[in-house]
Amino acid sequence: MVVLGFGLPFYTPTGGQDFSDVPPSYFAYGYIESGYHAGILSGFDAAGCAAHNAQFPCYLPNIPITRGQLTKLVVGAAHYPLFTPTGGQSFVDVPPSNVFYVSIETAHSKVVINGYPDNTFRPNNNIRRDEMAQIVYKGITTP
Repeated sequence: MVVLGFGLPFYTPTGGQDFSDVPPSYFAYGYIESGYHAGILSGFDAAGCAAHNAQFPCYLPNIPITRGQLTKLVVGAAHYPLFTPTGGQSFVDVPPSNVFYVSIETAHSKVVINGYPDNTFRPNNNIRRDEMAQIVYKGITTP
């Protein structure tokens, strides 16, 4: 969705696959490789791969994406300058130590994302399809 929505250049590796669990025969191979080569996704670290019984480097294409992960993809695809607030964090559950903190703060400053009424963002929750569509659309249409 992000590769197509943002019109990223389609990339097909000539030297073999970049992720052990995404072979060229996989239906989303070209999109995953395009996102990787555009620098907006990187797959999981060695510990994450091992936790899912996958060989590093892995992408784990069959597990759900989280709100934090999608936000990072959209911020990268939109080429937003990264933003770190000076007045403290925007969401109570996304401290500066969170791996997605800067991406979430950047998207929030652009009004691409919103949190919940309790001032949380819930970055580790799996994202719903309606939330995904809204974030990708706002990322595409927000300069």
